[in-house]
Amino acid sequence: MTRAPFRRFASPLAFAPVLAGGLLASAASAQFVEPAQQVLYTLRGAPGEFLGYYGNPIADVDGDGKRDLLLGAPFSDAAITNGGRVYLHSGATGALISTYTGTIGNEFMGQSVDDAGDLNGDGVHDIIAGAAGQPFNSSPGVRGRVLTFSGAPPFGLIWQVPGVNPSDRFGNNVSGLYSDLNGDGVPEVIASATLHDATGTNAGRVYILSGADGAVVRTMDGLANANNHGTAVCSIGDLDGDGKRDVVVAARNDGLPTRGGRAYIYSSATGLTIRPTLIPAPSAVDFGFFFMNSAGDFDGDGTDDVYINDFSDNSLGATTGKAYVFSGASGAEIAQFTGSMAGVGFGIGRMVTDADGDGRADLFVANWIGSAGATQAGQGLLFSSSSRAVLQTMTCNIPNTQAGFDGFGLNDVNNDGRNDYVLTGQGDSPATITRGDGVVYVLAGRVGPTFYGDMNCDGFITVGDIGGFVLALTDPVEYAVQNPACIMLAADTNRDGFVTVGDISGFVTLLTGP
Repeated sequence: MTRAPFRRFASPLAFAPVLAGGLLASAASAQFVEPAQQVLYTLRGAPGEFLGYYGNPIADVDGDGKRDLLLGAPFSDAAITNGGRVYLHSGATGALISTYTGTIGNEFMGQSVDDAGDLNGDGVHDIIAGAAGQPFNSSPGVRGRVLTFSGAPPFGLIWQVPGVNPSDRFGNNVSGLYSDLNGDGVPEVIASATLHDATGTNAGRVYILSGADGAVVRTMDGLANANNHGTAVCSIGDLDGDGKRDVVVAARNDGLPTRGGRAYIYSSATGLTIRPTLIPAPSAVDFGFFFMNSAGDFDGDGTDDVYINDFSDNSLGATTGKAYVFSGASGAEIAQFTGSMAGVGFGIGRMVTDADGDGRADLFVANWIGSAGATQAGQGLLFSSSSRAVLQTMTCNIPNTQAGFDGFGLNDVNNDGRNDYVLTGQGDSPATITRGDGVVYVLAGRVGPTFYGDMNCDGFITVGDIGGFVLALTDPVEYAVQNPACIMLAADTNRDGFVTVGDISGFVTLLTGP
């Protein structure tokens, strides 16, 4: 099943000329239901370019100590029809740092973009972008390309590599590997060609490419016709003890007879699988369709784990959606999160760095077509890895925005000690939604390392929190009335997902010390 905007853009469109992405700094929460939800800033795309179709954070490139923000706009006509564009913004302020513009028509550069690591040795991380042709569709005659750009002035092209065959969808998904495999001191990168025919029609192929020049270092192929190997790719920490980061590859049409999807973990050094195949629930539809990452250790065993989405899972009906976390240590499923009802498209997001101070990575996932705030307005949810409970919701109230078309963490960009988050959508007004301009919300996180026990959400645990804790335990509705900016689950000190008398001893310990 494909996401609705892919169908909307099924044919090349003649969009208006592109302007720089618009910036609106705001402390208001008018676009979101939660009164305490702060919008740090909003970015808006030029007509029809779909700014934020896909995005990712990148290590600090402007020297302010904060992660910065990469955003793809694959329908941009800045240089040529559907050439695409990538924007690099300051994560702290939203200010535009640089743009990278596609120069070949109908390549749709920017449908995938990531931090590539430092490829040119200047001490600043660089950018990798995919230009695979019409997103998630065959583009006859378009070979596709993978391009890398400098993250520092003059922000030029480092290298580009074309696809081997027309219509392979080379560049469908890209990622940094962040390890040097060939001994030249430059980290390699990962790119997929989901319709490559090496082992069968549209079986798919994933490449590890030299970060220095794009030369092929290693390939990993799909196992059968139509598997679409490489619908998502990412790197994961060293799992086989060879000192090199390893590779996770998803194939959304793998897994006969239902073709619900499969994922594989490979040694980057050998190209061989090093864990059992990652298999979704029987309700899977699009397991591993584009959104997948590893941001550390989710289960506390000291080994990096991997998040994989299926926004089309049909557990409770069409497009219920699921998100999975699998163990990097064993390949076993650690956690499974399911949408609350059919039709919300739950699952798009990323694993994110520890939000609640338990030392474990957490999960930020969206209901991209959820209607909790307005029809298909979208919603972001932050989940605890410890309790699996929702720590924070970010519920858009603008109809058809589809906030959560992409979603990911940005770490703390506003210096309040809490991680912040990004939700992208089609637009935030009838005109921008109809055109598909794209809108990007950078949202303040409300969960920090002192979250548990901090009942008045002032960043500290003191006797001033006692009344709030008692109220959360005895009258949660009144707690919410008296503390609209706070989150009641801060009282869940034993992190089981509930506030009960079992949390009293934990609160006392937090208040008085061990």
